[in-house]
Amino acid sequence: ICGERYKTPPLIAPQMSWNFSQSRELINKIYVSPQDQKLVESFEQSFSEIAKPWFSQPTPRLFDRVLLKFPEVSGEALLQRLYDQLLVDPSKYYETMDTTNFCRWHHFKTFSAWWEPKPAVEDLESLLVIDSGWLVTKDFAKILKTTYEEIKAEQSW
Repeated sequence: ICGERYKTPPLIAPQMSWNFSQSRELINKIYVSPQDQKLVESFEQSFSEIAKPWFSQPTPRLFDRVLLKFPEVSGEALLQRLYDQLLVDPSKYYETMDTTNFCRWHHFKTFSAWWEPKPAVEDLESLLVIDSGWLVTKDFAKILKTTYEEIKAEQSW
C-alpha cells in the first residue's frame, strides 16, 4: 500500500495491514473505480506535451487513477476550475479529483522525515489526481486541456 521504501514509525507499525492480498481486497471493496491500465497510461501519455506523469518508469501501482504533474500551473487552481467547468456538486469535491498542492494540504513536513525519495515541492504543488471514472466522461480530456490553457494564459503577461 505504501511502497517498498516506506519506513513505518514504530508506534504505527503494529496497526498496519501487512497482508497484500487482504489489502487489495479491502481496496476493491472500498473503492470500486475501474482499473484499466491501458486507458490510464494512454490518458497520461496523451498529456505529455503539457504534463508529466507522476510515475515516470514502470512502477507497481493501482490503475484506478491518473496522476499528472502540470509544472506550469497550480494543481489547486486547475482543480477548482475543473470543478466549475464540470459542474461538480460542492458536496462531492475531492471524492474523485484532488491535488497535493499546499493550498489544500498543509502538513507536508509531517511526512518529510520518512518519504524517500522526497518529492520536489514543485511536483506536489502541480500534481492532479483524477479518478479513472472521469476518463470515460465525454470530452473530459478536452475540458482538462482547455482549462489548463486558460489558466496558463491568465498567468502570462
